[in-house]
Amino acid sequence: MLDALRFFTSARLRLLLTVALGAVLLGGAVIWWSTGHLGWALYYTLLDVAGAANPDRPGDSPGDGSGPWARAAQVIVTFCGITFAPLATAIAVEALATGRRGLPRSPGAGLRDHVVVVGLNNLGTRVAGMLRETGVPVVCVERDPQSQGVAAMRALGVPVLLGDAPLDGQLRRARVQHARAVVSVTRDDAANLEAALEARAIHPEIRIVVRLFDDEFAHHVYATLGNVVSRSVSYLSAPGFAAALMGREVVGTLSVFRHVLLLAELTAESGENGVGSSLLGRTVWELEEAGGVRVVAVRLARRPGVVFWNFADRGHRLQAGDRVLVAATRSGLARLSPPPPVPPEGPPEELSEGPTA
Repeated sequence: MLDALRFFTSARLRLLLTVALGAVLLGGAVIWWSTGHLGWALYYTLLDVAGAANPDRPGDSPGDGSGPWARAAQVIVTFCGITFAPLATAIAVEALATGRRGLPRSPGAGLRDHVVVVGLNNLGTRVAGMLRETGVPVVCVERDPQSQGVAAMRALGVPVLLGDAPLDGQLRRARVQHARAVVSVTRDDAANLEAALEARAIHPEIRIVVRLFDDEFAHHVYATLGNVVSRSVSYLSAPGFAAALMGREVVGTLSVFRHVLLLAELTAESGENGVGSSLLGRTVWELEEAGGVRVVAVRLARRPGVVFWNFADRGHRLQAGDRVLVAATRSGLARLSPPPPVPPEGPPEELSEGPTA
């Protein structure tokens, strides 16, 4: 009922309705106290609301329920009843003529344990969509009504709050006090930090994820705010791109605070130009000795269909065809599989004359 009232009415109309209804209930209680009979009190109250007031006449005995308090209550109830007709007209005009049905819906009054996503750029839209796919309730906050993510969330039925209203007010409308987390992923570090601080002021125990580009700024946020996680798209993607450009077989990444661990599968190969030639003859323990590398699993060449997780034989020397799955930093991965040698500098060889392809 509260959600329906918010959909059809504005804040001012809800205030007028609340005051008028409260006055009617108070007047009905006074009439009940004067008459001493609930049925007659309801009868008089409903007639007065409908505008069919039955005024007292001079000479009426005070014992029949009339009196100064009852007369005052009837006057208040009658005037409040008269206001209901224009209020109903105003509600109909606002609901039908202003196009409220074309706007994204607001969060429900009973929404609990949801995630508030601030910023509907490409990243925010993907985060909100993935959360909804996993069954987590989502509420989005966006200042630009023309953002491409607004239409996408409207199609998915996700509540979206639009406009340049103060961020604390928008977060309260998003019911952040009942949310499980806030994810602020706008392109502005200051706006993301503001969202984190406002959410923490409203809900001190809420979990916060912020998108911060500046690494030093992110460390200050970690040191100041508790229960907060900072991520940067460039920091997360750079190691994977660098490893792919170097010819590494990266199968995934793991974010650890502001750093990234690469999950790569390397093959011990023979030959000078083999990418994994540096692994031949080395033990699992030797791979981890210098740090920056942890061997997660081993797949032996003689048993290619079996993956040995947490390989127990740390002294096993890798043979040609053995494959290892490692979690490594970028420098650790570069140490395990150095890039192919650069050809020596020199004058280019002369091309032999002949037909061109």
